[in-house]
Amino acid sequence: GDGNGIFFRDGFTYNASITVEDHNGSSADGICISGYDGVSFSTGTNGKNERMRIATNGNVGIGTTSPTSAKLVVAGDIDVWSSTNTLLRSSHNGSYGSLQTFTSGAYGILALNPGGGNVGIGNTSPRDKLTVFTAGTAEEEIALRLVNPVGFTNAGSGASIIFAQDRSVGENYAMAKIRSAQGIAGTSGYGSLVFSTSQVGTMSDQMIILPSGNVGIGTTGPNDKLEVSAGNI
Repeated sequence: GDGNGIFFRDGFTYNASITVEDHNGSSADGICISGYDGVSFSTGTNGKNERMRIATNGNVGIGTTSPTSAKLVVAGDIDVWSSTNTLLRSSHNGSYGSLQTFTSGAYGILALNPGGGNVGIGNTSPRDKLTVFTAGTAEEEIALRLVNPVGFTNAGSGASIIFAQDRSVGENYAMAKIRSAQGIAGTSGYGSLVFSTSQVGTMSDQMIILPSGNVGIGTTGPNDKLEVSAGNI
């Protein structure tokens, strides 16, 4: 029938359904629960817009009427909030997926297995804290790429790996470092590899391998295959 109220219908516009309307007419200006091909939950104004579906196989879809790939399929971004205004967002732009945290509107910290356990990328049985597996067929496969997007201006700019020991919140100095360095300003076509160590909290370069293959110990500009400065061999 027409009018405001709760209606139970079978074989009508919404199949077997429970419809709540707030105005005269057959359109569900409110909510509708339909039992056709699973259970669908709809809202709408002068029309029926399905929002969620429980399919006949038990899968749940939000924003999709065909949740076939997983128990829960969401067509769109997912936001997870906490009481401290921290947000975890899962999204997809059509070419890649992303997982980003926010705290009070700024980018936050993402912790993987903070209580313990290993993390695997391309691997379901990581042996260490982080295992990156490349399933290629070549003798050499790239497993990890470190990029400094601000480079290409000055010689010496690049990306680095820091080795540290966190003894306490106040004492977490970097103890050693391996970094790449542009060999020539304005291009990343020439690269050096620099090894550094820390003494009393100050990091100092100790050895360098130049683009030419020359190795310097105690000098950043070796002129021979091996040059040792201010020391004996």
